[in-house]
Amino acid sequence: MTRVAGDMNSLYLLLSLDPASLALLFWFTLSFDLPRYVISLAVISTADRKKLPPLELTTSTIVAGHNEAASIRACVESIEADQVIVVDDGSTDGMWKVVEQLRSEGVVHTAIRLPIRSSKVTAINMALEHCTGEIVFIIDADSVLERGAIAAALAYLPIRKLAGCVAISKSQTKARA
Repeated sequence: MTRVAGDMNSLYLLLSLDPASLALLFWFTLSFDLPRYVISLAVISTADRKKLPPLELTTSTIVAGHNEAASIRACVESIEADQVIVVDDGSTDGMWKVVEQLRSEGVVHTAIRLPIRSSKVTAINMALEHCTGEIVFIIDADSVLERGAIAAALAYLPIRKLAGCVAISKSQTKARA
């Protein structure tokens, strides 16, 4: 009860002051903060805002897979990126033949074959050495992207100087379907 009474006393004190006394009490705010905010609002309201040009970044995609011969073509053909890198992580089901065919068709820019199964991390790290894009997408080999998915993802990257990585997995693409 004492705390409320103390707070009310402060309020009553402020309400009992005449305008000159209030100005003396809050002189710093009136002298410095109020003009700063008024001037800022005036400048913002009168200044013309420049429209920034659309964000154009080069993109690289990495598709790493093991025994994904059945799905690799659909995955790679759904990618709309500047550079497509596919890594065969020691597959035994003929995935490398499909990747070579995609490379000869010009759909895949770089194809890497690991002689034995290493790991997805190793495959991605091998591919990262060949990436030339400003943005790198890592896509599961059993995923098929919707048309415009990469462009839509780029819209969420407003920073001009950026190093980024986006991973798209099968579970995420199925959830949207």
